[in-house]
Amino acid sequence: MLSVIVAGFSGSPEYAALAHFIGSLLGFFVAIAVVTSIDGWPAWRERLSLREATRQGTPYAISNVAGAGYQEVDKVLMLQLLGAAIVGPYTVAFRVASIFVLPISALISATLPRLMANGAGGNVRTYRVVLLTALGYGLLASLGIIIIAPLVPQLFGEDYHEATSYLLLLAPWPALFALRQCLAAKLTSTNQQRARAFTEVIGLILIVILNSIFMIRLGVVASIYSLLSLEIIISIIYTCVIFKKLFLYKPL
Repeated sequence: MLSVIVAGFSGSPEYAALAHFIGSLLGFFVAIAVVTSIDGWPAWRERLSLREATRQGTPYAISNVAGAGYQEVDKVLMLQLLGAAIVGPYTVAFRVASIFVLPISALISATLPRLMANGAGGNVRTYRVVLLTALGYGLLASLGIIIIAPLVPQLFGEDYHEATSYLLLLAPWPALFALRQCLAAKLTSTNQQRARAFTEVIGLILIVILNSIFMIRLGVVASIYSLLSLEIIISIIYTCVIFKKLFLYKPL
């Protein structure tokens, strides 16, 4: 995208979308080249049948779609219910907060294969380290959001001064996000991905309902409160499943 800007193309949504597509495509081919240079080409003959791959992969696909969807659906509803002028400052605040939670997602993604490779019980020591690291970073990230929030108007312009208050309300999110991600990783590593997918679909439906009911009455803050509440609710459900207090699905 920076190359497109440097080349002198106008900053239109069309060029931004095209640049994003081309960048993603190049990243895709670079990733393939790096992986094959390290580990060689996939053993295609040893792959699962389409039916078995679909059976095993569907819960992961559903989980990823629902997990990403509940963070984005509020903007769509906000655009329809409150108007585009309101979406701008909130989107800026949310994207800034999202930057702080990215390392948590990276940590979970990097350690999840190791947790899954150690069988149904997972690696207790590794999981403990991941949990403490993620929660510790989440608390520091929440503090970082509080510190950086007053600087948002200076970075994006005075038109986004409302983003400061939104960002302060989003300050607890990294810590809550870290807890939910760690609990979700525990479910995945103990072969309970279906329970995780089911819970995240329920979470997506719930956040749509909460935003639809309260956004008209409370405005933008309804989206923030819904997001934080959902993180807590899903974490509670995950905890109940992990400690066998709630049975959503039998392990795969």
